[in-house]
Amino acid sequence: MSNIKPNITISVIIPAYNIEKYIARALRSVLGQTRPADEIIVVDDGSTDGTAEEIKKFGDKVRYLYQANSGPSTARNTGIRAATCKWIAFLDGDDEWLPEYLQRQCKIITQNPELKWLGGNYIRCLCDENLKREVVSAEKMTKRLGNKNYFDDYLIAHLQGPHWCTDTMMVQQWVFDDIGFFPEGITKAEDLDMWLRIAFRYPQFGYSPEPGAIYHLIRPNNLSGSAAPADLYIDFFDRLTRQAEKAGRSEAFEPLATKLLRGWIRSMLFAARGQDIRKMIYNCQNLLSWPYRISIITLTFTPNLTAHCCRLLGKTVRLIGERQQLTRKPSIKKISGKLI
Repeated sequence: MSNIKPNITISVIIPAYNIEKYIARALRSVLGQTRPADEIIVVDDGSTDGTAEEIKKFGDKVRYLYQANSGPSTARNTGIRAATCKWIAFLDGDDEWLPEYLQRQCKIITQNPELKWLGGNYIRCLCDENLKREVVSAEKMTKRLGNKNYFDDYLIAHLQGPHWCTDTMMVQQWVFDDIGFFPEGITKAEDLDMWLRIAFRYPQFGYSPEPGAIYHLIRPNNLSGSAAPADLYIDFFDRLTRQAEKAGRSEAFEPLATKLLRGWIRSMLFAARGQDIRKMIYNCQNLLSWPYRISIITLTFTPNLTAHCCRLLGKTVRLIGERQQLTRKPSIKKISGKLI
């Protein structure tokens, strides 16, 4: 890597929709950074509650933009086009950064000025239950990185385990002019679509093993947690497969695509979506081995029973995992079934 010190300026893009209870927390976490952001842009995606009033309390510290409700991808794109800085950092309006996040990211950029983008570890939180956990241990990721603070290939790193989220992503602004913007009108994996398209062209990916953000699992208006039709997933794989072929990255993408497909099929087993599973297997069978296809199709013959058994197994695994890893006892309320 070159020793040339890059000129680092950072625009923070925060989409917001009906999150009046949370947006101030997000903005305070940005304003409290040990390395200040150069520009903070909040795109109000047509909120109908008090979100706008909460944002405007921060005065000229925050640049406020309003648009008719169009979804998070359009809001992020609006922010990117309005940004004036070299680097774009993303934060969802109901999440928050840890104080040293930008400082750590800037250190990685300074040490590796050829990087076009980077991400990092984060904490997942069921804060109403006082349950927090690093998505992966910082020690483990430090060992994986060796003596570097970047991965040579995002696709290979992701295949070994997705340990980053949109809240920890930073991208040079010109990359969006080259790659394109977030896909609009899509309510599932629109951020993953973006990261994969960047990875096809620019595989090298900076990474901070220390958590930089808190991702809140209790989220209002959460589209990512809602059921998406099978056609959306099928279109995702079809679209990204074509783009991988065009970029000469099919060999690297196929194992990751298989992992993603199997993960989404697994989630559908929990939801008793047998018909959707069969449709996905039929349309994406080139990504799945025939023993896997047969075993999963067999499970879809009794979707409700399969879902019940999956939930029982999942609950058992979570309880065992919590006993092993959490140091604080949960509250009297029943622990959410959402994985953390």
